Amino acid sequence: MLQPPMDHEPTARPSATTPESSDAVAAALRGAKRNRFRAGMVIGMVVTIAIVLLIVQNGESAQLDWVSFHFKMPLWILVILTAAAGAIVWEVIKVAWRRGRRQRRNQQAALAKAKGIAAA
Repeated sequence: MLQPPMDHEPTARPSATTPESSDAVAAALRGAKRNRFRAGMVIGMVVTIAIVLLIVQNGESAQLDWVSFHFKMPLWILVILTAAAGAIVWEVIKVAWRRGRRQRRNQQAALAKAKGIAAA
């Protein structure tokens, strides 16, 4: 049967100077600092408030004419659709830019490797 330790029995404690315990303490402190402020939640609340204000202030409809389409839609929907389209275009540009940089880097590495083989 297990018995609780008596007051006079020594209990094993890890030394505070061991590398393992200092790493564990450092990791715990980093985790505590990270969880103290949640930037994503604050940004989400700000964006939600901004969207609600946009809807309240822009409730009237606007006439839209595009190519051969003619229709009315609330102004706030038009603004959100325009912002979404802009975000999509921005992401496509970023992907193309990164792909071009990666291809140039790969071509330069291949050229450097070919020069190294030719020199040998």
